[in-house]
Amino acid sequence: MIKARRFTLLLVFLCSLFFLFGCRKSGPAVASIAIHPGRPEILYFASDKGLHKSIDQGATWKAIEEGLGSFQILSIAINPAVPSTLYVGTFSDGVYRSTDSGRNWALINSGMRDYIAVVNALAVDPKTPTTLYAGTTMGVYKSLDNGGSWERITTGLESVYTVALAVDPENPSLVYAGTSGGIYKSADGGAHWRTSNEGLVKEIRLDAMSLGINSIAIDPEKPESVYVGSARGFYLSRNRGASWSRIEQGIDDLFITAVAVSRTRPKIIYAGTNRGLYQSRDEGEKWEKIRASDISALAIDPLRPEVVYAGTGSGLFKMENGRLWTEVKTPGL
Repeated sequence: MIKARRFTLLLVFLCSLFFLFGCRKSGPAVASIAIHPGRPEILYFASDKGLHKSIDQGATWKAIEEGLGSFQILSIAINPAVPSTLYVGTFSDGVYRSTDSGRNWALINSGMRDYIAVVNALAVDPKTPTTLYAGTTMGVYKSLDNGGSWERITTGLESVYTVALAVDPENPSLVYAGTSGGIYKSADGGAHWRTSNEGLVKEIRLDAMSLGINSIAIDPEKPESVYVGSARGFYLSRNRGASWSRIEQGIDDLFITAVAVSRTRPKIIYAGTNRGLYQSRDEGEKWEKIRASDISALAIDPLRPEVVYAGTGSGLFKMENGRLWTEVKTPGL
């Protein structure tokens, strides 16, 4: 049983590597995008070429890797109270923190086991930003001291391979984890987990190769609405994960890789797939394809919701005014 479980985890791990860094076009394969919450001209993006920062909406870029031991960054998070503090999850080293807007980095892995290296997701408690969560190949870790130390929190988390995390903005004790076995939910800050798959598991037939849940997004204006992108479709819960329904009319590729919900216009939702980017203006009832590309990451400008950044297997793109797409030049990459 133990050997079978390890083999399953290995399969999921190898599949994720292929998805992120495998069959790609030329250019940086973007894994994560983050935007400064108060100054959206400041952007960060991580790719297989490293970690880069722009202070002019992507017109120019600078590598910010001093102290980083790994150039393959999988996830980025910004402290909402102190945006000069950043966190990145890596492919080989674990978690790094910067307290000077990315100029210098320090490894913060105390309490994580030596073999925990792949950090797929990071989440920050919106009301207590010194509380962090890390989704890894071996489950969820939590820090109460800004990453100074970590504790593995997997009680009830049977499917430990964690790809996505989200924290309820109104009730930060409510945490969602997207795993190879579907959605898990904790009502006590990760101390205990239980499955939250009603309407989900029978539909997507979760297994190791499906990679289960790829992305989770909570409506910031109505946090009872939670959107989930999976390897077999797109789902919405209107009751904080108690039950799920499919919302994919108009989407022709059901491998959902990324989800984003507008902060200031919550009726607009974006879904990225391996074949394109889709937009919904009615909470997911109907979808329209607005770009043909392999989408790997999404981010919406917090002050100008008509501006959307999309990471792909061949670079970073920017949408303005709902239709006009431009490639974000990344010199030197």
